[in-house]
Amino acid sequence: MGMTIAEKILARAGGRPGVGPGDLVTVKVDTVILFDNNFMPSIWREILRLQDPQRIIVVFDHRVPAATQQSAAAHRTGREFVRKFGIRRFHDVGYAQGISHQLVADHGYALPGTVLVCSDSQTCSAGVFNCLARGVGGPDVMYAAIKGETWFRVGATVRYALEGKLPPAVTAKDAFL
Repeated sequence: MGMTIAEKILARAGGRPGVGPGDLVTVKVDTVILFDNNFMPSIWREILRLQDPQRIIVVFDHRVPAATQQSAAAHRTGREFVRKFGIRRFHDVGYAQGISHQLVADHGYALPGTVLVCSDSQTCSAGVFNCLARGVGGPDVMYAAIKGETWFRVGATVRYALEGKLPPAVTAKDAFL
């Protein structure tokens, strides 16, 4: 059997002819999404350089409006970061705002065949656009922004074969869950 779309994307981004389940692959990241939590004073460390600022998207969506001094400080730090590195794809409070995962769809940030990372567990929803989207921890997303790469363990593929007809009001998602 040939490679799955996930395996094809990982092979391309990792510069390999092929990958298989269980392989550890270091891949080039096409898109990194940072949001306001990434700039919180308790975790923020000054960044001296980025691999490619044009691959970075900054979205303020988790702490809007800023209800605490720490959240306001995170917004200020995020804005300084955007200015310092010339980040063009910035979604500030009140401008082209929304939830980062919806903005990914609305603005075409998740492209087929690409690798996208963000430090949010719902990042994988961008996979609907035929990209490889992964939620990673805060330090991992900053590493991806700074170095332009991350790692994946290639997952196994499971095939489900449904037989018969689903009862009324039962969807494929119900059967899967």
